Amino acid sequence: MSTLQFDSLTDVSSIHWDCLPALQGLNFAKGVSKLKYIYINNAQLNSLSGFAPTTLTSIEGDNNPYLANVNLNGVKNIKWATFSINAANLVVSFADLEEGEDFGFNDMGGLSRPSLPKGSGSMGISRNLLESLDMAALTGIGGTLEVADSPFLSTLSFSLLVAGWWRVVHREEHQARRD
Repeated sequence: MSTLQFDSLTDVSSIHWDCLPALQGLNFAKGVSKLKYIYINNAQLNSLSGFAPTTLTSIEGDNNPYLANVNLNGVKNIKWATFSINAANLVVSFADLEEGEDFGFNDMGGLSRPSLPKGSGSMGISRNLLESLDMAALTGIGGTLEVADSPFLSTLSFSLLVAGWWRVVHREEHQARRD
């Protein structure tokens, strides 16, 4: 199965696709606007397109070696998101995110979440190829914000961060820095 096509699907509780190594294409002609859970693991997709919810309970994308683009602009609220071991150049974008709880971003090339004002849970960013990380709107984090093992990271910017616990691991020159 190389393509999944759902011409009329707009409302579904959960998408759970695991071990679909030939899956390369998605076609949601109308866009899925009501969706709570997305779990895509071990597929050949290069992007997640056709998903257009404003609220997500969770999204997980792991072990998708060609997944290079996840654009969830339009999602305003998400409880849990994690991406690990996908394409090394994966860029995840949540441009309209207003509320979030727990996030894990591992083994990625880029992250865009400029509008998130506060995270109520924890956020882990590790083993990435990021050169800079700008979380300009983030004012607080309820749990831990950890940036680890990202050897190319040279700039961290959390210009409005005033509350929360955070640490940077393996980047000693940034440990005391708070932009």
